[in-house]
Amino acid sequence: MNKLFLILFLSINVFSQNNEVGSLIGKWNVIDVSIGIPIQGKQDEIQMAKMFLNATFDFKSNNSFELNIKSSNPFAKELKEMTKGTKWKFITKSNMIMIGNKEDNYSIIGVQYLKNEKGQFFKLLESGIMLKVEKS
Repeated sequence: MNKLFLILFLSINVFSQNNEVGSLIGKWNVIDVSIGIPIQGKQDEIQMAKMFLNATFDFKSNNSFELNIKSSNPFAKELKEMTKGTKWKFITKSNMIMIGNKEDNYSIIGVQYLKNEKGQFFKLLESGIMLKVEKS
């Protein structure tokens, strides 16, 4: 009986994880950007937040990743180049999406996926930048 319960629990847990990952697959449009409390001298962070407006995060079912940034900001071009040919993986325990490849331990971009009554958000881990997103 205990074995049956354990198998049932593990199957539900695996299904739940796969379901979460499956819901991430697709194109996500950035519809709004915000930053935590802007600190004096953090103009770079403010500019970086603005460059993500109207960007698209594309999480493909084969774990390939594509970032489309429309901004002409030099950092946007550099980030777009850095993410070419990358993959993504989802860490269920922390709702983290890690972007990169095995060689760099998926460390190019880290995003925390958040969902609440106000919408869905990608929080960029290395900054206070919050991206409001919608799936297209």
